Amino acid sequence: PEKAAALLALLRETNPPALDDAWGAGAAIRTGEPLFVPEIPPGMIDEVLHDQEQRRVVTQLHPVSCIMVPIRARGRIIG
Repeated sequence: PEKAAALLALLRETNPPALDDAWGAGAAIRTGEPLFVPEIPPGMIDEVLHDQEQRRVVTQLHPVSCIMVPIRARGRIIG
């Protein structure tokens, strides 16, 4: 758990979501729509992440599914 937390912190610091991302947290924030992938298929990480270091870190986490939900406050998306 500590290693995973450190890897996630590294991802947040080095690759914050961009609102023009076609997929992922940036897209969820931009569109206001949640994203749910119940089972990450083989090759998806390589397709979605274009930065080699980011792929390396995410692969170390061994994700099997993911959900990204925009955070709303007072009718606005804040994260």
